[in-house]
Amino acid sequence: MATKKPPKQGQDVVGKVGKWIGSFRNYLREVIYELKKVVWPSRKQTIGTTAIVVIVVMIFGVYLGIVDAIFSYLMRWLLG
Repeated sequence: MATKKPPKQGQDVVGKVGKWIGSFRNYLREVIYELKKVVWPSRKQTIGTTAIVVIVVMIFGVYLGIVDAIFSYLMRWLLG
């Protein structure tokens, strides 16, 4: 029965790097394939959705500011 020779010191590293590069290439191919299946929103949809998000954030900001002012006033009143 023939025994396998252990790889020379540099060959083991080269083999691992080669496998890593192959795995990375395969990963990139899969990413590209998946991105081709994505249905991207139109410019109009993107602008509309962004406007809604900005408006909702502003409303919540004002609401939280008012609630904070009320609680600050109450704490100052309670602590005297």
